[in-house]
Amino acid sequence: MKLKLSALSLFALALSSCSFVSQSVVEPSEKSTNSESTTVSNLIGSASESLAETLAKYERITKSMTVSEVEGILGKADETRRVQIPGETETHIYVWYNSNGSTINLQFKNNSLISKSQLGLISFSAN
Repeated sequence: MKLKLSALSLFALALSSCSFVSQSVVEPSEKSTNSESTTVSNLIGSASESLAETLAKYERITKSMTVSEVEGILGKADETRRVQIPGETETHIYVWYNSNGSTINLQFKNNSLISKSQLGLISFSAN
Protein backbone atom coordinates (compact mmCIF):
# COMPACT_ATOMS: atom_id res chain seq x y z
CA MET A 1 0.00 0.00 0.00
CA LYS A 2 1.51 3.32 -1.05
CA LEU A 3 0.47 6.69 0.34
CA LYS A 4 1.77 10.07 -0.76
CA LEU A 5 2.14 12.27 2.29
CA SER A 6 3.10 15.90 2.47
CA ALA A 7 2.73 16.79 6.16
CA LEU A 8 6.35 17.89 6.29
CA SER A 9 5.86 20.08 3.22
CA LEU A 10 2.83 21.70 4.85
CA PHE A 11 4.78 22.21 8.09
CA ALA A 12 7.67 23.81 6.17
CA LEU A 13 5.20 26.02 4.28
CA ALA A 14 3.63 27.13 7.55
CA LEU A 15 7.08 27.94 8.91
CA SER A 16 8.00 29.91 5.80
CA SER A 17 4.86 32.03 6.07
CA CYS A 18 5.90 33.32 9.49
CA SER A 19 7.77 36.60 9.39
CA PHE A 20 10.64 35.31 11.51
CA VAL A 21 11.31 32.53 9.00
CA SER A 22 10.62 34.39 5.79
CA GLN A 23 14.21 33.97 4.55
CA SER A 24 14.62 30.37 5.63
CA VAL A 25 15.95 27.57 3.49
CA VAL A 26 14.33 24.17 3.91
CA GLU A 27 16.38 21.27 2.62
CA PRO A 28 16.23 17.51 3.02
CA SER A 29 18.76 16.24 5.52
CA GLU A 30 21.12 13.37 4.78
CA LYS A 31 18.66 10.87 6.29
CA SER A 32 15.68 12.26 4.38
CA THR A 33 13.60 10.26 1.97
CA ASN A 34 12.26 11.65 -1.31
CA SER A 35 11.88 15.42 -0.90
CA GLU A 36 8.59 15.60 -2.83
CA SER A 37 6.66 12.76 -1.21
CA THR A 38 7.18 9.76 0.98
CA THR A 39 6.14 6.19 0.38
CA VAL A 40 5.18 5.00 3.82
CA SER A 41 6.97 1.80 4.67
CA ASN A 42 8.36 2.19 8.21
CA LEU A 43 5.32 3.30 10.19
CA ILE A 44 5.17 3.98 13.91
CA GLY A 45 4.17 0.83 15.71
CA SER A 46 2.53 -2.15 14.13
CA ALA A 47 -0.86 -2.43 12.49
CA SER A 48 -2.16 -3.79 15.80
CA GLU A 49 -0.92 -0.79 17.82
CA SER A 50 -3.85 1.35 18.91
CA LEU A 51 -4.06 5.12 18.77
CA ALA A 52 -3.93 5.10 22.57
CA GLU A 53 -0.64 3.18 22.52
CA THR A 54 0.88 5.57 19.95
CA LEU A 55 -0.41 8.56 21.93
CA ALA A 56 1.20 7.11 25.07
CA LYS A 57 4.55 6.99 23.22
CA TYR A 58 4.05 10.60 22.07
CA GLU A 59 3.31 11.71 25.62
CA ARG A 60 6.58 10.12 26.85
CA ILE A 61 8.50 12.54 24.62
CA THR A 62 9.59 15.62 26.57
CA LYS A 63 11.35 18.87 25.81
CA SER A 64 15.17 18.68 25.68
CA MET A 65 15.23 14.98 24.74
CA THR A 66 17.86 14.07 22.15
CA VAL A 67 17.11 12.53 18.76
CA SER A 68 18.51 9.21 20.03
CA GLU A 69 16.23 9.23 23.07
CA VAL A 70 13.18 9.90 20.90
CA GLU A 71 14.20 7.22 18.40
CA GLY A 72 14.38 4.82 21.33
CA ILE A 73 10.65 5.43 21.80
CA LEU A 74 9.38 5.89 18.22
CA GLY A 75 12.07 4.28 16.08
CA LYS A 76 13.73 6.04 13.13
CA ALA A 77 11.85 8.99 11.60
CA ASP A 78 10.17 8.54 8.23
CA GLU A 79 11.23 12.02 7.08
CA THR A 80 13.70 14.65 8.21
CA ARG A 81 14.34 18.20 7.04
CA ARG A 82 16.93 20.82 7.84
CA VAL A 83 15.70 24.40 8.25
CA GLN A 84 18.31 27.15 8.17
CA ILE A 85 17.26 30.66 9.17
CA PRO A 86 19.98 33.24 8.48
CA GLY A 87 21.74 34.12 11.74
CA GLU A 88 20.06 31.29 13.67
CA THR A 89 21.12 27.79 14.71
CA GLU A 90 20.12 25.09 12.23
CA THR A 91 16.86 23.31 13.08
CA HIS A 92 15.91 19.75 12.14
CA ILE A 93 12.32 18.59 11.70
CA TYR A 94 11.57 14.88 12.13
CA VAL A 95 8.27 13.30 11.07
CA TRP A 96 6.85 9.87 11.94
CA TYR A 97 3.80 8.47 10.11
CA ASN A 98 1.41 6.10 11.85
CA SER A 99 -0.37 3.31 10.01
CA ASN A 100 -3.74 5.07 10.50
CA GLY A 101 -2.56 8.29 8.81
CA SER A 102 -1.72 10.23 11.97
CA THR A 103 1.65 11.95 12.28
CA ILE A 104 4.13 13.03 14.94
CA ASN A 105 6.27 16.09 14.14
CA LEU A 106 9.28 17.00 16.27
CA GLN A 107 11.65 19.95 15.95
CA PHE A 108 15.24 19.77 17.24
CA LYS A 109 17.90 22.42 17.68
CA ASN A 110 21.42 21.38 18.73
CA ASN A 111 20.13 17.78 19.05
CA SER A 112 17.62 18.89 21.70
CA LEU A 113 13.83 18.75 21.28
CA ILE A 114 12.36 22.25 21.18
CA SER A 115 8.79 21.53 20.01
CA LYS A 116 6.46 18.66 19.26
CA SER A 117 3.08 18.29 17.58
CA GLN A 118 0.83 15.50 16.46
CA LEU A 119 -2.08 15.15 14.10
CA GLY A 120 -4.73 12.48 14.40
CA LEU A 121 -3.74 10.82 17.66
CA ILE A 122 -6.44 12.52 19.71
CA SER A 123 -9.99 12.33 18.46
CA PHE A 124 -12.39 15.00 19.58
CA SER A 125 -16.05 14.04 19.75
CA ALA A 126 -18.84 16.57 19.42
CA ASN A 127 -21.08 16.71 22.47
